[in-house]
Amino acid sequence: MTRNEKNVIERIANDLKDHVITVKLAAGMYRHWRCQKPGSWNMGFDVVTWPGSLCYTGDMGDYLFQRTEDMVAFMRGSCMSYSYAAEKCVAHDGRLEEFSEDAMEQVLSQAVADAEPEEVKDVLEKCDEIRADFSNNSDHHDTRKAMYDSDLWDGCDMPSCEEYTVHFLWCLHAIKWFCAKVLAGEVVDETKGKQP
Repeated sequence: MTRNEKNVIERIANDLKDHVITVKLAAGMYRHWRCQKPGSWNMGFDVVTWPGSLCYTGDMGDYLFQRTEDMVAFMRGSCMSYSYAAEKCVAHDGRLEEFSEDAMEQVLSQAVADAEPEEVKDVLEKCDEIRADFSNNSDHHDTRKAMYDSDLWDGCDMPSCEEYTVHFLWCLHAIKWFCAKVLAGEVVDETKGKQP
């Protein structure tokens, strides 16, 4: 489990504990729900669907997922497979992934573990140089360059050293929560009695 995933899992239940789901529109596959703590937009979000699409927009970002006609049913089963959900995310307002020191450390540890006994000292030195570059630069592009320059990996097999962002993971966990509540009927329907 990555640091970002652990962070989200530890906080998501508390972040959503007072949220209420309000139906704003229900016209077949054209639907709009507002999810928020009454009187606050902190961690609030809207979910809008139309055939083949689910749009999540709110305090933690904007994401558009596309796959099947009923995206609520689809996302209920797919949103916890982060890489699969990322493949279905066709538009977003930021990055889905970010450079991760934890992921970099795993990659460096694996490079040492994979080294031949006579190469270990050289690999350790190169790993220390990469760590130093990481510590000295806020731009992780330079760390990636140091990894490339180390010749520990073939240029086309460079490890990404990335993990999903807190915002994207929070969104996926919020969608999971939302789908469970909607499919259980735990919503306030503002559309009842309204004329089309």
